[in-house]
Amino acid sequence: MIKIISARVTFDGIEVTGTESKDVFKLEKNEDIHSYKDIEYKLNVSLVNDSILVKGTAKTVFKARCGKCLNLFNLKVCCKDICHLYESNNNNKIDLTEDIREDILISLPHKIICSDSCKGICFTCGKNLNLEKCACSTEKESFSEWDKLNNLDL
Repeated sequence: MIKIISARVTFDGIEVTGTESKDVFKLEKNEDIHSYKDIEYKLNVSLVNDSILVKGTAKTVFKARCGKCLNLFNLKVCCKDICHLYESNNNNKIDLTEDIREDILISLPHKIICSDSCKGICFTCGKNLNLEKCACSTEKESFSEWDKLNNLDL
């Protein structure tokens, strides 16, 4: 648990660093993505008026399946813009774990691919085009719903 005691926080701020178990993600059993390494965080916690401001970064690694080639790879996720404001009560413990967990999960890309240069798999034969060329890719005909209209003689 990533916890801070509000009574220890000053206007100058304190630095909170450490690691948190990957188990906080509580992801459903999924073969496409799962937590792989613990969360590393570096936070600056300071008093602002009667509130506590938490700013910083957190990073971790997931094992993910590429949406194009279907290979498993290490997906590094770094959340550089953590920013939360909490009410300050003397000797109150503030648990940041859930908020940091959400920040990291929101930072996951919408479309997970192993690299920008990933060629994916051939839709005809199913070969991974990153590893080998397939014979059907040279034989493919361009098919479009508009082909018949393009061939009209007007």
